[in-house]
Amino acid sequence: MPPRTRNLIAIAAGVISALLFSAVMTGSPLSLVVMPFSMLPLFLVGLSTGLGTTLTSSFLATALVAVMGGLIGSLAYVLTQALPAVAISRYIIKPQKLPNGSLTWLPPSKILGYLTAYAALILMVIFIGSSGFEGGFIGLVERQIATALEPMMAGNINSKESITIFARQIAQLAPGTMAGWWLAITIISLGIANLLLKRWGRNLRPSLELSKATTPIWVFIAWGASLLLGLVTDGITSIIAWNLFQILLVPFILVGLMVFHSICRGWGPGPIFIGIFYLLIFIRGWPMFLAAALGFAEQWFRIREKIEGNNPS
Repeated sequence: MPPRTRNLIAIAAGVISALLFSAVMTGSPLSLVVMPFSMLPLFLVGLSTGLGTTLTSSFLATALVAVMGGLIGSLAYVLTQALPAVAISRYIIKPQKLPNGSLTWLPPSKILGYLTAYAALILMVIFIGSSGFEGGFIGLVERQIATALEPMMAGNINSKESITIFARQIAQLAPGTMAGWWLAITIISLGIANLLLKRWGRNLRPSLELSKATTPIWVFIAWGASLLLGLVTDGITSIIAWNLFQILLVPFILVGLMVFHSICRGWGPGPIFIGIFYLLIFIRGWPMFLAAALGFAEQWFRIREKIEGNNPS
Protein backbone atom coordinates (compact mmCIF):
# COMPACT_ATOMS: atom_id res chain seq x y z
CA MET A 1 0.00 0.00 0.00
CA PRO A 2 1.46 3.41 -0.96
CA PRO A 3 2.46 5.61 2.02
CA ARG A 4 0.05 8.35 0.95
CA THR A 5 -2.89 5.95 0.96
CA ARG A 6 -1.80 4.50 4.29
CA ASN A 7 -1.65 8.00 5.83
CA LEU A 8 -5.07 8.93 4.48
CA ILE A 9 -6.53 5.72 5.96
CA ALA A 10 -4.90 6.48 9.30
CA ILE A 11 -6.33 10.01 9.33
CA ALA A 12 -9.80 8.81 8.33
CA ALA A 13 -9.80 6.10 10.99
CA GLY A 14 -8.71 8.55 13.68
CA VAL A 15 -11.35 11.12 12.76
CA ILE A 16 -14.14 8.52 12.61
CA SER A 17 -13.09 6.97 15.91
CA ALA A 18 -12.97 10.36 17.66
CA LEU A 19 -16.39 11.35 16.28
CA LEU A 20 -17.96 8.07 17.38
CA PHE A 21 -16.44 8.35 20.86
CA SER A 22 -17.52 11.98 21.25
CA ALA A 23 -21.04 11.36 19.95
CA VAL A 24 -22.27 10.83 23.51
CA MET A 25 -21.64 14.53 24.17
CA THR A 26 -24.53 15.39 21.83
CA GLY A 27 -27.02 13.84 24.23
CA SER A 28 -28.73 11.98 21.39
CA PRO A 29 -30.03 8.48 22.20
CA LEU A 30 -28.43 7.30 18.94
CA SER A 31 -25.02 8.12 20.42
CA LEU A 32 -25.41 5.22 22.86
CA VAL A 33 -25.55 2.90 19.85
CA VAL A 34 -22.59 4.25 17.86
CA MET A 35 -20.26 5.34 20.67
CA PRO A 36 -19.30 1.79 21.83
CA PHE A 37 -17.93 0.99 18.37
CA SER A 38 -15.40 3.83 18.34
CA MET A 39 -12.59 1.25 18.55
CA LEU A 40 -13.69 -0.50 15.34
CA PRO A 41 -11.87 1.94 12.96
CA LEU A 42 -8.67 1.46 14.96
CA PHE A 43 -9.01 -2.33 14.75
CA LEU A 44 -9.58 -2.12 11.00
CA VAL A 45 -6.36 -0.18 10.42
CA GLY A 46 -4.42 -2.14 13.02
CA LEU A 47 -5.26 -5.59 11.65
CA SER A 48 -4.74 -4.49 8.04
CA THR A 49 -1.80 -2.06 8.07
CA GLY A 50 0.01 -2.60 11.37
CA LEU A 51 1.25 -0.70 14.39
CA GLY A 52 2.47 2.53 12.74
CA THR A 53 -0.91 3.38 11.22
CA THR A 54 -2.70 2.55 14.46
CA LEU A 55 -0.41 4.90 16.40
CA THR A 56 -1.11 7.71 13.91
CA SER A 57 -4.87 7.12 14.14
CA SER A 58 -4.78 6.93 17.94
CA PHE A 59 -2.75 10.13 18.37
CA LEU A 60 -5.03 12.04 16.02
CA ALA A 61 -8.20 10.69 17.64
CA THR A 62 -6.91 11.49 21.14
CA ALA A 63 -6.16 15.09 20.11
CA LEU A 64 -9.62 15.50 18.57
CA VAL A 65 -11.34 14.03 21.65
CA ALA A 66 -9.31 16.43 23.83
CA VAL A 67 -10.59 19.37 21.77
CA MET A 68 -14.21 18.19 21.96
CA GLY A 69 -14.29 16.67 25.44
CA GLY A 70 -11.38 18.10 27.36
CA LEU A 71 -8.66 16.36 29.35
CA ILE A 72 -10.95 13.85 31.07
CA GLY A 73 -12.42 12.78 27.74
CA SER A 74 -9.01 12.31 26.16
CA LEU A 75 -7.76 10.28 29.15
CA ALA A 76 -10.84 8.08 28.93
CA TYR A 77 -10.24 7.62 25.20
CA VAL A 78 -6.60 6.64 25.72
CA LEU A 79 -7.49 4.14 28.45
CA THR A 80 -10.45 2.48 26.76
CA GLN A 81 -9.71 2.87 23.05
CA ALA A 82 -6.18 3.84 22.04
CA LEU A 83 -4.11 1.63 24.36
CA PRO A 84 -6.04 -1.60 23.62
CA ALA A 85 -5.99 -0.92 19.88
CA VAL A 86 -2.26 -0.23 19.84
CA ALA A 87 -1.53 -3.34 21.94
CA ILE A 88 -3.62 -5.50 19.62
CA SER A 89 -1.87 -4.08 16.57
CA ARG A 90 1.47 -4.81 18.22
CA TYR A 91 0.95 -8.34 19.50
CA ILE A 92 -2.00 -9.99 17.75
CA ILE A 93 -0.74 -9.56 14.18
CA LYS A 94 2.88 -10.39 15.00
CA PRO A 95 3.66 -14.11 14.49
CA GLN A 96 6.01 -15.98 16.77
CA LYS A 97 8.62 -18.34 15.37
CA LEU A 98 8.69 -21.84 16.83
CA PRO A 99 11.89 -23.88 17.26
CA ASN A 100 11.02 -25.93 14.17
CA GLY A 101 10.88 -22.76 12.06
CA SER A 102 7.11 -22.59 11.67
CA LEU A 103 5.08 -19.53 12.64
CA THR A 104 2.34 -19.35 15.23
CA TRP A 105 -0.08 -16.58 16.19
CA LEU A 106 -1.44 -15.48 19.52
CA PRO A 107 -4.30 -17.95 20.15
CA PRO A 108 -7.86 -16.63 20.57
CA SER A 109 -8.12 -17.87 24.17
CA LYS A 110 -5.15 -15.71 25.17
CA ILE A 111 -6.67 -12.73 23.33
CA LEU A 112 -9.84 -13.20 25.39
CA GLY A 113 -7.81 -13.62 28.58
CA TYR A 114 -5.67 -10.51 28.02
CA LEU A 115 -8.68 -8.33 27.25
CA THR A 116 -10.48 -9.66 30.33
CA ALA A 117 -7.46 -8.79 32.48
CA TYR A 118 -7.40 -5.31 30.96
CA ALA A 119 -11.11 -4.83 31.70
CA ALA A 120 -10.39 -5.74 35.34
CA LEU A 121 -7.58 -3.17 35.28
CA ILE A 122 -10.00 -0.54 33.96
CA LEU A 123 -12.27 -1.34 36.90
CA MET A 124 -9.47 -0.72 39.38
CA VAL A 125 -8.53 2.52 37.61
CA ILE A 126 -12.16 3.65 37.95
CA PHE A 127 -12.15 2.99 41.68
CA ILE A 128 -8.73 4.53 42.32
CA GLY A 129 -9.10 7.46 39.92
CA SER A 130 -12.44 8.51 41.42
CA SER A 131 -11.29 8.31 45.04
CA GLY A 132 -11.05 12.10 45.14
CA PHE A 133 -14.82 12.50 44.70
CA GLU A 134 -17.20 12.28 47.62
CA GLY A 135 -18.15 8.61 47.82
CA GLY A 136 -15.84 7.81 44.91
CA PHE A 137 -17.20 6.72 41.53
CA ILE A 138 -20.14 5.00 43.20
CA GLY A 139 -21.12 8.18 45.00
CA LEU A 140 -20.82 10.14 41.76
CA VAL A 141 -23.10 7.73 39.89
CA GLU A 142 -25.52 7.60 42.82
CA ARG A 143 -25.90 11.37 42.79
CA GLN A 144 -26.38 11.40 39.00
CA ILE A 145 -29.16 8.79 39.22
CA ALA A 146 -30.83 10.52 42.16
CA THR A 147 -30.75 13.85 40.29
CA ALA A 148 -32.25 12.26 37.18
CA LEU A 149 -35.07 10.70 39.22
CA GLU A 150 -35.66 13.78 41.40
CA PRO A 151 -38.82 14.87 39.50
CA MET A 152 -40.42 11.57 40.55
CA MET A 153 -39.97 12.39 44.25
CA ALA A 154 -42.52 15.23 44.27
CA GLY A 155 -41.74 16.08 47.89
CA ASN A 156 -42.67 12.61 49.11
CA ILE A 157 -40.17 11.62 51.81
CA ASN A 158 -40.84 7.89 51.39
CA SER A 159 -40.34 8.12 47.64
CA LYS A 160 -37.14 10.06 48.17
CA GLU A 161 -35.76 7.39 50.47
CA SER A 162 -36.74 4.61 48.06
CA ILE A 163 -35.12 6.34 45.11
CA THR A 164 -31.97 6.99 47.16
CA ILE A 165 -31.72 3.29 48.05
CA PHE A 166 -32.39 2.31 44.43
CA ALA A 167 -29.74 4.74 43.15
CA ARG A 168 -27.19 3.38 45.64
CA GLN A 169 -27.86 -0.22 44.57
CA ILE A 170 -27.46 0.61 40.89
CA ALA A 171 -24.36 2.72 41.49
CA GLN A 172 -22.58 -0.04 43.43
CA LEU A 173 -22.62 -2.32 40.37
CA ALA A 174 -22.16 0.40 37.74
CA PRO A 175 -18.33 0.17 37.42
CA GLY A 176 -18.40 -3.58 36.74
CA THR A 177 -21.30 -3.20 34.34
CA MET A 178 -19.42 -0.53 32.39
CA ALA A 179 -16.16 -2.49 32.28
CA GLY A 180 -17.98 -5.71 31.36
CA TRP A 181 -19.86 -3.91 28.59
CA TRP A 182 -16.55 -2.51 27.34
CA LEU A 183 -15.07 -6.02 27.24
CA ALA A 184 -18.02 -7.45 25.30
CA ILE A 185 -18.06 -4.59 22.77
CA THR A 186 -14.28 -4.80 22.31
CA ILE A 187 -14.44 -8.53 21.50
CA ILE A 188 -17.40 -7.95 19.16
CA SER A 189 -15.62 -5.06 17.39
CA LEU A 190 -12.49 -7.16 17.02
CA GLY A 191 -14.54 -9.96 15.50
CA ILE A 192 -16.30 -7.58 13.09
CA ALA A 193 -12.97 -6.08 11.99
CA ASN A 194 -11.49 -9.54 11.45
CA LEU A 195 -14.53 -10.69 9.45
CA LEU A 196 -14.55 -7.60 7.22
CA LEU A 197 -10.82 -7.67 6.53
CA LYS A 198 -10.88 -11.39 5.83
CA ARG A 199 -13.67 -10.82 3.31
CA TRP A 200 -11.76 -7.94 1.73
CA GLY A 201 -8.48 -9.88 1.74
CA ARG A 202 -6.71 -7.17 3.78
CA ASN A 203 -5.96 -8.95 7.08
CA LEU A 204 -2.29 -9.29 8.07
CA ARG A 205 -2.82 -12.58 9.92
CA PRO A 206 -4.87 -15.50 8.57
CA SER A 207 -7.73 -15.26 11.08
CA LEU A 208 -8.27 -14.47 14.74
CA GLU A 209 -10.53 -17.55 15.07
CA LEU A 210 -12.38 -15.94 17.97
CA SER A 211 -15.16 -18.50 17.52
CA LYS A 212 -12.73 -21.13 18.82
CA ALA A 213 -11.80 -19.22 21.97
CA THR A 214 -12.13 -20.88 25.35
CA THR A 215 -12.13 -19.24 28.76
CA PRO A 216 -8.64 -19.34 30.34
CA ILE A 217 -8.54 -21.33 33.57
CA TRP A 218 -7.32 -18.31 35.54
CA VAL A 219 -10.56 -16.50 34.67
CA PHE A 220 -12.55 -19.40 36.12
CA ILE A 221 -10.48 -19.33 39.33
CA ALA A 222 -10.71 -15.53 39.63
CA TRP A 223 -14.47 -15.66 38.98
CA GLY A 224 -14.93 -18.18 41.79
CA ALA A 225 -12.76 -16.11 44.12
CA SER A 226 -14.71 -12.92 43.37
CA LEU A 227 -18.00 -14.75 44.03
CA LEU A 228 -16.70 -16.05 47.36
CA LEU A 229 -15.39 -12.64 48.42
CA GLY A 230 -18.67 -11.00 47.45
CA LEU A 231 -20.59 -13.44 49.65
CA VAL A 232 -18.39 -13.47 52.75
CA THR A 233 -17.21 -9.85 52.94
CA ASP A 234 -18.89 -6.48 53.17
CA GLY A 235 -18.08 -2.85 52.52
CA ILE A 236 -15.77 -1.80 49.69
CA THR A 237 -14.22 -5.28 49.44
CA SER A 238 -17.60 -6.82 48.69
CA ILE A 239 -18.45 -4.07 46.19
CA ILE A 240 -15.17 -4.55 44.28
CA ALA A 241 -15.65 -8.34 44.34
CA TRP A 242 -19.16 -8.16 42.87
CA ASN A 243 -17.98 -5.75 40.18
CA LEU A 244 -15.12 -8.11 39.28
CA PHE A 245 -17.66 -10.93 39.24
CA GLN A 246 -19.56 -9.15 36.46
CA ILE A 247 -16.44 -8.65 34.35
CA LEU A 248 -15.21 -12.24 34.78
CA LEU A 249 -18.62 -13.58 33.77
CA VAL A 250 -18.41 -11.93 30.34
CA PRO A 251 -15.90 -14.44 28.83
CA PHE A 252 -18.22 -17.30 29.77
CA ILE A 253 -21.15 -15.50 28.13
CA LEU A 254 -19.17 -14.89 24.93
CA VAL A 255 -17.92 -18.49 24.77
CA GLY A 256 -21.46 -19.69 25.46
CA LEU A 257 -22.77 -17.65 22.53
CA MET A 258 -20.11 -19.24 20.31
CA VAL A 259 -21.27 -22.68 21.49
CA PHE A 260 -24.87 -21.73 20.71
CA HIS A 261 -23.82 -20.72 17.20
CA SER A 262 -22.05 -24.07 16.78
CA ILE A 263 -25.15 -25.95 17.93
CA CYS A 264 -27.36 -24.08 15.44
CA ARG A 265 -24.89 -24.23 12.54
CA GLY A 266 -26.05 -26.50 9.73
CA TRP A 267 -29.55 -26.72 11.17
CA GLY A 268 -32.34 -25.25 9.04
CA PRO A 269 -34.16 -23.20 11.70
CA GLY A 270 -30.83 -22.37 13.37
CA PRO A 271 -30.60 -18.73 12.20
CA ILE A 272 -34.15 -18.10 13.44
CA PHE A 273 -33.35 -19.46 16.89
CA ILE A 274 -30.14 -17.41 17.00
CA GLY A 275 -32.07 -14.25 16.11
CA ILE A 276 -34.74 -14.96 18.76
CA PHE A 277 -32.07 -15.66 21.37
CA TYR A 278 -30.27 -12.36 20.73
CA LEU A 279 -33.60 -10.51 20.71
CA LEU A 280 -34.44 -11.98 24.13
CA ILE A 281 -31.02 -10.94 25.42
CA PHE A 282 -31.63 -7.40 24.20
CA ILE A 283 -35.18 -7.19 25.59
CA ARG A 284 -35.04 -9.26 28.77
CA GLY A 285 -31.36 -9.81 29.60
CA TRP A 286 -31.75 -13.11 31.46
CA PRO A 287 -30.77 -15.34 28.46
CA MET A 288 -27.22 -14.09 29.06
CA PHE A 289 -27.11 -16.43 32.05
CA LEU A 290 -28.09 -19.34 29.80
CA ALA A 291 -25.18 -18.38 27.54
CA ALA A 292 -22.89 -18.23 30.59
CA ALA A 293 -24.06 -21.73 31.58
CA LEU A 294 -23.14 -22.97 28.09
CA GLY A 295 -19.76 -21.27 28.52
CA PHE A 296 -19.19 -23.10 31.81
CA ALA A 297 -20.24 -26.40 30.21
CA GLU A 298 -17.86 -25.83 27.31
CA GLN A 299 -15.04 -25.40 29.81
CA TRP A 300 -15.38 -29.04 30.91
CA PHE A 301 -17.21 -30.92 28.13
CA ARG A 302 -15.75 -29.34 24.94
CA ILE A 303 -19.14 -29.21 23.25
CA ARG A 304 -17.85 -27.52 20.09
CA GLU A 305 -15.21 -30.20 19.52
CA LYS A 306 -17.87 -32.90 19.72
CA ILE A 307 -20.18 -31.01 17.37
CA GLU A 308 -17.42 -30.42 14.82
CA GLY A 309 -16.37 -34.07 15.12
CA ASN A 310 -19.91 -35.19 14.30
CA ASN A 311 -20.27 -32.60 11.51
CA PRO A 312 -16.93 -32.44 9.68
CA SER A 313 -16.69 -29.65 7.14
